[in-house]
Amino acid sequence: MYLQALILDFDGTIVESADIKDWVWEVLFSEYPNEIREKIVAYHNTYHDLSRYEKFQYITEKILIKPYTLEIEKDLDARYTTLTFRRI
Repeated sequence: MYLQALILDFDGTIVESADIKDWVWEVLFSEYPNEIREKIVAYHNTYHDLSRYEKFQYITEKILIKPYTLEIEKDLDARYTTLTFRRI
């Protein structure tokens, strides 16, 4: 019998991505002052169990005090994904 598939648990097994994701949250909002980025990273670190989309919405509305739109979500998601893959 030939191997048809190989499934690996990449995140946390092959590569520890927690530090990478922490870095991504800082870089994703690098245009903002340190005080804002510190709040964003603190929120991310407190709520690891939330999806990135829930974090995007909270950060946009509650920390950046901006309306959250689908366009903002798509932009943040694309940049988050690109940064994460480049760093890994």
